[in-house]
Amino acid sequence: MTQETKEPKKPSNPDYTNSAVKLTNTPEVKGLLDEWLAAGEAFDKADDALTKAINELPEADKAGEAHTLLVKARQNLEVAVKELGGYQDTELGLYALEQVRKTIIYDPEKVKVEIPTYADKILAQVDVGVLKGLLRGKLITQEQVDQCAIVKEATRFVIEGK
Repeated sequence: MTQETKEPKKPSNPDYTNSAVKLTNTPEVKGLLDEWLAAGEAFDKADDALTKAINELPEADKAGEAHTLLVKARQNLEVAVKELGGYQDTELGLYALEQVRKTIIYDPEKVKVEIPTYADKILAQVDVGVLKGLLRGKLITQEQVDQCAIVKEATRFVIEGK
């Protein structure tokens, strides 16, 4: 009886390809991401040293300087992502990108106008499940549904590295 050896499963990192605002993987953004990571490491070291020697002024100065570097590196990175596009390396878990998230709700008044035959079944609030079922059943069209949609977008920066 032979036993198969399985390779340990690599942790999978998220892939923001579909939700990133502008993903270009430029070397400039990668360089700024590396700078931000280095500033974070410097801050962590200085913070550890500060914790060990809380009353020593030179260590407090180093922690303050490291924090300032970290904040400035983050600001530079966000500006670069907006101007040049985001950076993503899913294998290494490195990300510097702006992500967009969309929320769609439906306007009950528009549903009454666009889908009057089924409005009473859909409305109290717009029941998205019923709406999608009617669409799947081809009782209403995607165009009718789109006319009722209100799309809300929010963006956030995803900046992380391992």
